[in-house]
Amino acid sequence: MKKRPIFHKIAIPVMLWMGLELLLFLGMILGQGVIRELRQNERAVVDEQTVSRKEFIENEMLNHWMDLESCVTDINAQTLRFLQRRGLTASSLDSDDGLAAELLEYLAPRIITMQSRNQVTGTYIILNTEDLTAAESGTALHAKQGVYIRSNAPGRGRESYSNLLMLRGPVSVAQHLRITLDSLWDIDFDFRREGIDYQSYPFFYRPFDTAYRNKKGYSWQDCGLWSGPTKLYHDAQDAIYYSVPLILPDGTVYGVCGIDITISYLQKLLSSTELDGNGSYFLGQPDSEREGAYRTVAGQNSGTWISGTEEGCLIPDRKNFYIHEEALSLYNNYTPFYEERWVLAAVVPKRNLYAFVNRFLWMLFFATGLTLLTGTAGSILLSYEIQLPISKLIQELREKGAEGAGMLQETGIREIDMLSDTVAKLSRDAMEYEQKFSRILRMASNGIAGFMAEGEKSSVFLTDSFFSIFGMPERETRGVSAAAFREWLREMEGHRVLTETDWDGTLYQVKVGEQQRYVHLRLLTAGGIQYGLAEDVTSRILEKRVLSYERDHDALTGLLNRRAFRRQLDRLFRQNPSKLGLAVFLMLDLDNLKYVNDHYGHDYGDRYIQKAARTLESCTAARGFCSRISGDEFNLFFYGLGSREELEQRVEQLRVQLRSAFILLPDGREQPVQASGGIACYPEDSRSIDELSRFADFAMYSVKRLHKGDLHFFDRESYLCMNDYSFKAASLTRLLSEREVFYAMQPILSAESGEVFGYEALMRPMNPGFRSVGEVMETAKREGKLNQIEELTWEMSLERVCELKEGGVIPEESYIFINSISNQWSGRLLYAEQLQRLRTGMDRIVLEVTEEENIDGTIWEAKRECLERLGWRTALDDYGTGYNSEKMLLLINPDFIKVDLEIVRSIDSDPDKQAIFRNIVGYAHERGKFIIAEGIETKEELETVICLGADYLQGFFLANPERYPKPVPEEKRRLIQELFRLSGGGTRVP
Repeated sequence: MKKRPIFHKIAIPVMLWMGLELLLFLGMILGQGVIRELRQNERAVVDEQTVSRKEFIENEMLNHWMDLESCVTDINAQTLRFLQRRGLTASSLDSDDGLAAELLEYLAPRIITMQSRNQVTGTYIILNTEDLTAAESGTALHAKQGVYIRSNAPGRGRESYSNLLMLRGPVSVAQHLRITLDSLWDIDFDFRREGIDYQSYPFFYRPFDTAYRNKKGYSWQDCGLWSGPTKLYHDAQDAIYYSVPLILPDGTVYGVCGIDITISYLQKLLSSTELDGNGSYFLGQPDSEREGAYRTVAGQNSGTWISGTEEGCLIPDRKNFYIHEEALSLYNNYTPFYEERWVLAAVVPKRNLYAFVNRFLWMLFFATGLTLLTGTAGSILLSYEIQLPISKLIQELREKGAEGAGMLQETGIREIDMLSDTVAKLSRDAMEYEQKFSRILRMASNGIAGFMAEGEKSSVFLTDSFFSIFGMPERETRGVSAAAFREWLREMEGHRVLTETDWDGTLYQVKVGEQQRYVHLRLLTAGGIQYGLAEDVTSRILEKRVLSYERDHDALTGLLNRRAFRRQLDRLFRQNPSKLGLAVFLMLDLDNLKYVNDHYGHDYGDRYIQKAARTLESCTAARGFCSRISGDEFNLFFYGLGSREELEQRVEQLRVQLRSAFILLPDGREQPVQASGGIACYPEDSRSIDELSRFADFAMYSVKRLHKGDLHFFDRESYLCMNDYSFKAASLTRLLSEREVFYAMQPILSAESGEVFGYEALMRPMNPGFRSVGEVMETAKREGKLNQIEELTWEMSLERVCELKEGGVIPEESYIFINSISNQWSGRLLYAEQLQRLRTGMDRIVLEVTEEENIDGTIWEAKRECLERLGWRTALDDYGTGYNSEKMLLLINPDFIKVDLEIVRSIDSDPDKQAIFRNIVGYAHERGKFIIAEGIETKEELETVICLGADYLQGFFLANPERYPKPVPEEKRRLIQELFRLSGGGTRVP
């Protein structure tokens, strides 16, 4: 223990305590998120202001600037009358500049009115009827006739032409309207100039080209487009544009019409005064290829927050500026340009935004520092005042020695004066304690010995039996030097036992004759003197080892038990993580233990467990260990694998050895050892023991529920869906117990007469946890409850049929098609009360085989026996997809073949489907079977399947599934009769 002056003992803890209190104070301020909330509040203010400004800009764009409907409608109507009066088509406008100028002179007042009403800085019309893409790929571009008028003072209600300038258009328009020509005026939109093409003006090219190639029925409003800052050649001002195509009633696209908002005018609307002068707004389009960058920007002081550009893309400086975006909703969904986004954003320098918070932090740290400084000075002064009398007392003791220990001057400090009184008494007792220790050692038995060493130069005191207890010959114990004794202790290090870690001291293992002896040596150092006590603990060690083995191992198998397995795992992960490499945590359950116990007794069950244990132990002998956790549950862990391939080989080796292991039963049969297991991999799945155990348990749970007798690796995706699975499983349990389903009846009609031949009972879940029958079946399959679904289907559907027939809703002679899961069956259904109620209609039940998994031959034979006994018929559902292949057709040999709706859908326009359907009909009719076409949804599909030879019909076009089926409409019945007559089909009766 390091010795320190009392000054340090007092001053340093006081200063540390004071520092801790200050840290707690700061922690309470900072740890509670006060600074974070202050900053968040500052950002929230900016966010709310941005939302308000965004709503203002969005309102201007949607309700004012984009409101072109009345103007465009008027322009289209006037243009149509203009062309009709002259007996011309719109293409004449491209070839006759005079005609175009006359039309523009006629239309210009309308766009001027629109300019005033919509409060925009400019309006324009560009005439064109040619395919711009085809023209641009040719050898020359063409100039386009049009008119472009800009206002120097935009505003609603200002229709004075004195504020207007014409940038493009015929001179006659300017003269007629008395509009001044701009200094950059040109007669038309000339695209023949060097370096200019149609696509350079997206406000013209894109709306026109979209409408020109419109194949989805878009209206002219749907083709409207906002385009980013574009500058006409020679124009001094950038502007954003909104353009819509001009379309005549016959669909001819003859140009575009639109408005512009100059950047200078737009910046006036993006006032930053509401941001308290701390930032500015900007309007732009996010770049689709670079996250957080913008292609076009309009706003005040925009250059101060730009950190760089790349291919015309502006990259904001988000490190030093806070930027909040709000998207503008400018387009309707599913229009050509609805994915093109515009955003309004606020940009505020972080140093301005957080100025108040930073001042608060500065004051907080200043006050903390000042408090720490004054507290330190006070603790130093207090420590000095306490240290001074103690230093004087120590000096007096050194001068007077032991004889004067009882005549020390009082210091005035009660505790120190009590200490000085005690010193004299301790000096008298020291010798007495030494004598007592010596007497105890002399009285000790042969199983205990001791020593005492004082300093390096003095001799060591040893009891007479000290060396003999270590199994050494008797030797002289008097006058042994400290150096020789310490050399002997170093030699004894070779006999030190390292595996016994729970002994306080050092444990040595020595050989005495043919026996091993364990000696425990405990050391104590006090006042510069070292004491040692050696004890023969051989019997205790052996007893402890026996108890430890019994504690850590399973009595039946000799494997580690649960606690020992976990303890070894903890030690390996904590002390030797470098040895893990790739590792496997495997959790196993024996599958047939209950069967063996029930049929052959628990002795053979124990043999079954022991055989499994020996097999598992042999697979982990090299690097690993295994444990029997409970009756039939085992855990394995093997590690130090170098690659994933080696890991999978070890797992496969375990799988092979398990499959080859067996025990002999009393009747001479071999009972295979079958186990289901889940595997979690370190470090791929987790580095935590608890998570590896949980993941392996989940994987084993999945195996036991789906296909026992195999080992599966942990699937994280399935694990993440576990919560949804649990909800579905609970919903299924409630559905089965509460019978939360009903069965709707869908008619099956004769293809000859259109009359009802039968009904199919279709399950409809009423439990809110399921949206469809498919979800019910999927969950039942996963939960191993398909057999309960099978029973529920037959019980409730037969009950429903009885009610409908007894109530006269469906005829007694109607066939009833009931779905049956191919690999599920319950014999107790033969005695169901519902079958007794059916009476004469028993022979009109049709078992319709549906597919969730491959058919089970044994189960199908049981169903076939039942069918023959009851006189039921069979139908193969969904033929043409899934498992219902020719193999199923031959195995089941059904009376009815239901052709899947995927084949029936659009069969009228698909020759391949018609050929498949024709082949199925040919096979069925040749062997006396009947074809039911299901999923008919159109008249054309109905006509085609009747023509191809279908015997019966089913689908929404004919009738929907209903709880209480309605009569088939008379017009549908007559339509079927007429189509059958035209097809020339013959009569076939089942």
